[in-house]
Amino acid sequence: METVADHVSAARLFVSEALTLDPRVSSEKLLAAQAEATLAVATALDGIAAAIREGKGH
Repeated sequence: METVADHVSAARLFVSEALTLDPRVSSEKLLAAQAEATLAVATALDGIAAAIREGKGH
């Protein structure tokens, strides 16, 4: 079972990758990275909410 920390780590990874893209990267790749980061953050928030509901906040 995934933990809150797993979700947060995935979100951090995707966001940091999106923020460190080469400036020469095409706008399509940048948009894809932003979408991936957004999905990772949403997944992390879902995981946090589930952990809170289950009483597993750590």
